[in-house]
Amino acid sequence: MDKRSQRRALFGRIRALSKEEKAEHSARIRALLEDHPAISPENTILAFLPLKSEPDLTPLCFPDSTGRTTRWGFARIDGDGHLSFLLAESVAECLRSDFGLLEPDPRRCRPVDEENVRLVLVPGVGFDPHTGARLGRGRGHYDRFLARLLDLPNPPEFVGIAFSEQLGPLDPEDHDVPMHAVVTERGWLRPAST
Repeated sequence: MDKRSQRRALFGRIRALSKEEKAEHSARIRALLEDHPAISPENTILAFLPLKSEPDLTPLCFPDSTGRTTRWGFARIDGDGHLSFLLAESVAECLRSDFGLLEPDPRRCRPVDEENVRLVLVPGVGFDPHTGARLGRGRGHYDRFLARLLDLPNPPEFVGIAFSEQLGPLDPEDHDVPMHAVVTERGWLRPAST
């Protein structure tokens, strides 16, 4: 099956989930991530502000308590199609892009220091739990960004975030960057090949 057909099939599975199921699954995924050792005051974590088809990590990243210490960076796509991450402390520091995505406001949020990033929570259309392969939306934004992080002296861990309906066999291409792990509402998956 080609990537376009795979995306269509996976989006169909996601659409079959009710709003309540997505909310329950998202809460379980957040609970599984809470104890990750990288989520600590000295580190920066990269995450995403969700589309309707993606798990919602927002309450994990923007907790109500004032004791928030972990630095969270969120994805932003610039006019040239490059993916970058900016630090944001609340949804109020974000705005809707021309594509309808919620992104950090570059006038209010400063760029992430990539050297301090210890964990990247990566969205996707699909993930292969056996190989760590990821199927994105087809533009290569994340693959280019993650490939650059791999060149750092101490690269971070890449963790795919998905509903269990998004898991299945994938045929990666040479430029695709595999995940070190995948988290769904059913738990952590560590591919044998990573």
